[in-house]
Amino acid sequence: MRHGPSVRLVVSVEDGPEDSVGGIVELSGRKVGVWYYDAMSSQVVTRAFRNNIVTGSVAEVVRQLRRLALRV
Repeated sequence: MRHGPSVRLVVSVEDGPEDSVGGIVELSGRKVGVWYYDAMSSQVVTRAFRNNIVTGSVAEVVRQLRRLALRV
């Protein structure tokens, strides 16, 4: 059974506002973008794969990132 590429949202605890969480998007171990959690809208926002912006719940974002990864 094929599941597609491995997509991970890695949390970064470096600089940034105290009330937000964010980090990098990894595809099979390679950094391909960045992400953050928007608490006002309760959504994850990512910018990956040639600046494509993807928003939604974590499950929706991972599903859309996998689709984008298959095209790259």
